[in-house]
Amino acid sequence: MEVIKNSKADTIIKAMMQDWASQLHLLADFDKTLTKAYTDWKDTGSLISILRNGNYLSQQYTKAAQEYYAHYSVIERSLDLPLEEKTSAMQEWREKHLQLFVDEGLQKKHIYQAMQSDIVTFREGYQKFFDQLSSYGIPLVILSAGGLGILSIQKFFENHHLLSENIHIVGNDFIRNDAGVAIGFKEPIIHSLNKSETVMKIFPFYEEIVERKNVILLGDNLGDVQMIEGFSYQNLLKIWFLNKDIEQQQMAYMDAYDIVIFGDGDLSKVNEILSQIVS
Repeated sequence: MEVIKNSKADTIIKAMMQDWASQLHLLADFDKTLTKAYTDWKDTGSLISILRNGNYLSQQYTKAAQEYYAHYSVIERSLDLPLEEKTSAMQEWREKHLQLFVDEGLQKKHIYQAMQSDIVTFREGYQKFFDQLSSYGIPLVILSAGGLGILSIQKFFENHHLLSENIHIVGNDFIRNDAGVAIGFKEPIIHSLNKSETVMKIFPFYEEIVERKNVILLGDNLGDVQMIEGFSYQNLLKIWFLNKDIEQQQMAYMDAYDIVIFGDGDLSKVNEILSQIVS
């Protein structure tokens, strides 16, 4: 695992050490940030990919979902397209996929069944990572654009016995009938290019983090830096898990992030930084 820091990273960490844990919170993407991007050299995908590539729903859903992915994921990864065009495409993709779930009558049981899969796994070092956050009462805000919704991440954490009071999940969510069947989806729709801490102001936990002005941001693409927009911070450390397209993105990564972890690395560097701050 290769790790590169820019000239500001150590200064930011030292400033956070002065304030200890009481002023710190973490802001993280979920898919391929807290989870691994590859297993046995194969792309593990995201939580939504478990349903997209599995046999949990109809063949019509699988065909349409895979076609959407083939088309829109190329746009998402492009470094040449204008941001406005990419943002519009990501909104369109997420709306179409959420509507697929509604048309299929997605049930909670489908999500629970999919979350039993071991295709998606946490990065190595995850137990120490979550233990440190829990022990010192450091909030972890997960801001996810995943189309499978908040319930899937909650269930994923529950299956690993990790869902604790300091973990807060913000993401897309469904409107369900009394039987738990998805009949619509809630606004605003969150996708990879519109994630921001401003959406958190409507959640009760926002009062818990608003005075914590030191933020460690974890992401796996350039759009994840937007998660901090609208939040007044004092010190911000941005850490990027650069999983693929390394050569294509090498000119951009250090402009956007303070620390870059190459090659689908583990959480050891993040754990080291947390240990420095809390000690």
